[in-house]
Amino acid sequence: MDQDPSRETTTVPRAPDHTASSASQSTGQQGPQPLPQRDPSAPAPQAAAQAPVKPSAQGPAPQPAAPKEGGLKTLLTSTTAILTALATLVAALTALLKFMNEASLLPKPAAAVAPAAVISAAPPGAEATATLAPATAPASATDPSPSSAISSGLTDTPEPAATPSPTDTPEPTATPEPTATPSPTRIEQGVLVREDFHLPSSTWGLVVRSDYQIQALDGELQIRVAEADTVVWIQVPGACNLADVAVEVDARQVSGSEDGYFGITVREGIENYMYLFAISADGWFQVQMLQSEEWVQRVPWTESAAIRQDGAVNRLRVGCLGADMYFYVNGELVTQIHDATYPFGCVGLLAGSAADSEIDVRYDNLLVEVKPNSP
Repeated sequence: MDQDPSRETTTVPRAPDHTASSASQSTGQQGPQPLPQRDPSAPAPQAAAQAPVKPSAQGPAPQPAAPKEGGLKTLLTSTTAILTALATLVAALTALLKFMNEASLLPKPAAAVAPAAVISAAPPGAEATATLAPATAPASATDPSPSSAISSGLTDTPEPAATPSPTDTPEPTATPEPTATPSPTRIEQGVLVREDFHLPSSTWGLVVRSDYQIQALDGELQIRVAEADTVVWIQVPGACNLADVAVEVDARQVSGSEDGYFGITVREGIENYMYLFAISADGWFQVQMLQSEEWVQRVPWTESAAIRQDGAVNRLRVGCLGADMYFYVNGELVTQIHDATYPFGCVGLLAGSAADSEIDVRYDNLLVEVKPNSP
């Protein structure tokens, strides 16, 4: 492919503006292409006139005759006898009450029944709550029988039932703490993945579809994107939640426009973020960051003599140590960046087709090393 001298100074991303749909992780990922709801009148009633009383023609009314002396004496005698009888009756009743009380024949007030505790059912995982409820008094205390009352109509007033104490207010349930952000996997230093792709496709959850294929083919991993202007990538199984890591792989383009690209992804997360180091078959490289489904340029397309062209194999390497990331082609450091936006994630392999062409890329000899001695 003939090179335009202006490409050395351009900072516009070589791939056109496009965003594609995402597929499941297990079958590869498709992502965005790099960018350059409511009557007082009535008379009152008159009192009827009283007929005059006709004077009586008779003389003065006769005076009552004075009682005889013997009748008054008899009345006094009878009254005295009645009072004496009443006094005798009262004394008898008093004695009877005293006797019955001493003989425990009178009903005694029922003792107040203590409140009963009611245990309310609680949902699974919560403590049951004890609630005080007023107890029901016995029938003999609330409805006394006739034999328990005195004929004089006097009854003993039962003592009032004890008022239940208020229910203790249960303590509020503690609010569960939010789920912590996943932390990097604790792995000892050394090689985590070494793959030469002589494996069944089921090992990596590989897939063959009409629009793209990711499969083990002839001892290599094939990523073929059959639609133009589309990005497809796959995560390396068992290589997630990694912070300090080095990833390297052999990569070559078998077919498609030289405006396509391929390479390594690091620190990829489930919220659509990652870093991408990609090269093209005609000797150019770039570094991009995927953030909220938008590509952010970190290093623009840059030509490098370290990249072998015309379908040759290129050994790519990305080293991540803290916020520093180093990018190599065939052992030569071509660029590096300092970016602490995403401190850890998964690693993977990617291929992106040009606006007017498909792309077919092969990978081999994958190596993922945790906490490398050097980037």
